[in-house]
Amino acid sequence: DTVVFMDFGGGIYRIGLHNGTLLWHVPESECQDCFTDGGASLGPNGAVYGCSNFRNGHGGEGTQGVLRGLNLRDGQLLWKHALPQPCNSYPAIGHVQGGSGLSVVVLPGSFPMNGSNFHGSVMAFDAESGELLWKYQGKVWPGPLA
Repeated sequence: DTVVFMDFGGGIYRIGLHNGTLLWHVPESECQDCFTDGGASLGPNGAVYGCSNFRNGHGGEGTQGVLRGLNLRDGQLLWKHALPQPCNSYPAIGHVQGGSGLSVVVLPGSFPMNGSNFHGSVMAFDAESGELLWKYQGKVWPGPLA
């Protein structure tokens, strides 16, 4: 029995529930003082998917996010994609239009911090290969938010 979770810097962990033994930890290799509200989700295919920010990203407009697929057994990287906006959400895994198998859907978009003109999108990836299946780019929100 184990638990998988992601820290605020995009690092993904798997630990044993019986005694807290660290089974593996995969940091976000491009995180340099980054922060995310994103998280990790388990797929029914033996993989874990994490959506986070990277480089110096804190979720603000003009920064990027990253989506990673990892093998649940050993934490090995299956695939990784930079996203056009920061990722402050959890991936959803299931079947979507345009995919023949499992898909990973994420909602990249910036936090409503300083300024205006916030961007956001919906993106679907093939869960096994990481191939982009489709993307919907939302309208730019001119802000400010209420």
